[in-house]
Amino acid sequence: KCGGRGVALELLDETVEIAQRVGETAVEAACLRKIALAQATDGDLTAGLRAISEAIELYVAAEDRRGEASARFCAGVMEYEQGAVVAGVKELEKSLALRRALKDKLGIAEALNRLGLALVDIGFHLQALDYFERALALCQEEGDTVGEASTLRLLAFVHLAQVDGNRKLCLELFKKSLTISRRNGDTMGVAICQEGIGDVQADTDDPKAAITHYNQALQMRQDSGEAGAQQRHVQLLRSKLARAKAQVLEAAGGDQ
Repeated sequence: KCGGRGVALELLDETVEIAQRVGETAVEAACLRKIALAQATDGDLTAGLRAISEAIELYVAAEDRRGEASARFCAGVMEYEQGAVVAGVKELEKSLALRRALKDKLGIAEALNRLGLALVDIGFHLQALDYFERALALCQEEGDTVGEASTLRLLAFVHLAQVDGNRKLCLELFKKSLTISRRNGDTMGVAICQEGIGDVQADTDDPKAAITHYNQALQMRQDSGEAGAQQRHVQLLRSKLARAKAQVLEAAGGDQ
């Protein structure tokens, strides 16, 4: 916190150099992974991929399969976000295979969810639903309520994205996730659920109800204290609100 992210990265770089000199491979790999995540968060995916690739090499050399699985997951996400879809999916599948060998159920769920998102992107909704449902079962089995809430939202969004998707089920999934997110104190999770419920209601010709949920989601994002990070979401919610209000006015005019 003192000096910000730039100073933190400098300290991590120094730690990597020290770890190299004293032969602490595990420390070096862990620091490189942290550096990669920080760089990716700052939008520099190219630098992030360089760092995470170095971390993977170290984990492989040390035969640290758990560290390798985590690093490959990060690499897969970064590759995918950079547009290298095939390379990203391959890394995610390697991470999944390692986590299965380790019997890391929550790690398996995380990889299944990310691979499910890739399937959604290419229009394979039924296959994605299968991945998300398996991930949900693992989260519930392990008592991971954060993962459970997140996966419920993913399932809801897939149903919503389908033209013939089950809107009633979609609404139920969002409401289940909303209840768990509130219990977890996850403000952003609650905001996402409120927006999702609004989307379902707008899609089922209930714009008045949609406005209520959009307003709640908007207020939460504005109050989050992360104005820059939330700007795109705030603008999108305002656009949805405007459309829902226009629908209400149009319906009122038609009733006269």
